[in-house]
Amino acid sequence: MLTGDQTLWAIGTSDHGHFTGVSNATLSIGSFESFSKTNMQGFVTTAGQIIIVFTSDSASNPPIIGIGQMREWFTKGLSLAGVKPEDVPVELNI
Repeated sequence: MLTGDQTLWAIGTSDHGHFTGVSNATLSIGSFESFSKTNMQGFVTTAGQIIIVFTSDSASNPPIIGIGQMREWFTKGLSLAGVKPEDVPVELNI
C-alpha cells in the first residue's frame, strides 16, 4: 500500500526567538487523503530548544504542542535556501 506524508511550513513573522506561521499537511494512505491546515506559534531558545503550538480554525480540534531540538542539519538546510550563516541569530547556539 502506498503511503505518503508532506508537511509545508510557512514562517510568517519572527522576532527574538518567537515566530508565527502556517502549516499545511497531506497524508495519503492508498486512495485515502487527509489535508490539514494549522496556525503555528513557536519559540526557539538560545540552546536551540523549540516549542510550537499548532491550532486549527475549528473549535472541535484541540491544540497540538510540538517540542524539539534544532540541530546543525537545520542550519545547513537554511543555507541551501540562501540563508547566510550571519543571518541566523547568534542566540541559536547550535
